[in-house]
Amino acid sequence: MGETRVNIRHLLEDIRDSYPFPTEEAIITELIANALDSDAGRIAFSTDSAKCEFTVVDDGTGMSSSELEGYHDIAATAKVRGKGIGFAGVGAKLALLICGAVITETRKRDFHRATRWWSEDTYRAPWKYIEVPGLVGTRGTAVCLKIDDRDSSLLNGSCVKQTIERYFYPILDQAFDQVLQALYPRGIEFLVNGELVRRQSADGRGEIKYFPVILGRRGKTIGVGYIAKTENELEEDQRGIAVSTF
Repeated sequence: MGETRVNIRHLLEDIRDSYPFPTEEAIITELIANALDSDAGRIAFSTDSAKCEFTVVDDGTGMSSSELEGYHDIAATAKVRGKGIGFAGVGAKLALLICGAVITETRKRDFHRATRWWSEDTYRAPWKYIEVPGLVGTRGTAVCLKIDDRDSSLLNGSCVKQTIERYFYPILDQAFDQVLQALYPRGIEFLVNGELVRRQSADGRGEIKYFPVILGRRGKTIGVGYIAKTENELEEDQRGIAVSTF
C-alpha cells in the first residue's frame, strides 16, 4: 500500500519565500497580526540571548481546545475568510524553520493548555502537550521560540522594535487614532523587553493636511491619510511615502 507524504519543510520554505523580507521579520509581523485578530490590546516581546529565547505574549481571547489542535496543522487555519489580518497563524509555523522548538501557551475562559512543537525531519513536525509555563495572564496566548542561531535578529530587542515600527507604523501614529478606534477600541500597546514602544505625535511635523481616500464614482470613503510639510529636517524613518491597508 502506498502513502502520500508531504515535504513540510519545503512547504514552509515556499511560504517563507512569498515574503519580500527576512524570515525573522515575517515571524514577528505574523505573530502581531494574529494577536491583533484575537482582540489583544497589549503585545509584549522579550528576548533572552543567553537562553536563545524569543517570546511574545498577548492579552487576546486565546484559543479553544479545537483551535489549539488546528494551530498545529500546517495547512489549517481557524480564521474566517475575509476577516482578520494574520495569515493562518503562520508566524509560529515559519518559526519551525529556524527554531529547535516552539512553545505555545493559551488561555480562553476555563481552557488553559500549553504545547511543544518541533521539526523532527523533513516530513514530520510532531507536537505534544506540556506543563503550562505560566506566561499568560487571565487570557491570551504566548509563543516562546527556542532559537537555533545565537546571531538571530529575534534575539536583538532593537531589531524587534524596528520591525514593529516599520510594519505597524499607523498603530503607533497618533494621527490615525480616530480612524483606528473603531478597529481597536482597547487601543494597542507594544512592549519590547519591558519598555513601551514610543508612539509618534504630530508635534514637530509642521503643516499637516488630512484627506479622505475615496473609491469609485459613488465617492465611498475607504480610508484616511495625511501629507506633512515642514521646514525642519525630518528623521529618516519619517520621510517618503507610506501606504498601509487593513
